Amino acid sequence: MSGRIITTGAQGIQGSVAPRLECHDFVENEKLWCLLVQAMQALYDSNEKLPDSHFQIGGIHGLPYVRWDEAGPAQPVGVPAGYCQHSTVIFPTWHRPYCALYEQILHRHAIQIAATYTTADSADWRKAADDLRFPFWDWALHPLPPKQFYDHKQYGQVTITLPDGSKKPVNNPLLGYKFQSGQGPAPPNNSNPTYNTLSKLPWTI
Repeated sequence: MSGRIITTGAQGIQGSVAPRLECHDFVENEKLWCLLVQAMQALYDSNEKLPDSHFQIGGIHGLPYVRWDEAGPAQPVGVPAGYCQHSTVIFPTWHRPYCALYEQILHRHAIQIAATYTTADSADWRKAADDLRFPFWDWALHPLPPKQFYDHKQYGQVTITLPDGSKKPVNNPLLGYKFQSGQGPAPPNNSNPTYNTLSKLPWTI
């Protein structure tokens, strides 16, 4: 990929703004759910050296504490380092464009994946991809998000509908990201990290 990435947020082909669904409603929509799973996996599979990869975009939020897309100083300084602005007054205005960027790249993958569907309802898959936005969790309505978002035992794999209409169990990308190098980036106080996966655990919700 060449050139700088301009953060616009997800922009549908139809030019309309799609509603953001609560995650419990989202997982009940087969097409949205299947596209999200595939789009997240495609994002994970992107070369970690590319600025639109999950690794690079995720790095804006923390490790490996390097500048993103050639923006800012070579060694950004934040809290505690890098771009992350948690616990600062500019957090809201920093975090919204960060989330918009992640959703923008995720949406792009969903559009590309939906275009490969050859089933009789292929137009519905393309419309679903156009409408796909990352779901939100209404914690006031539901004490916990759906188990697909955190239950490694029951939802370590999920069954999705593939572009040819067949069903297939696949690893659930919402539960963790495995570093392509086999080892996660080193924090400043640890030059030899031993972890190779970032996982979402129930007690971190």
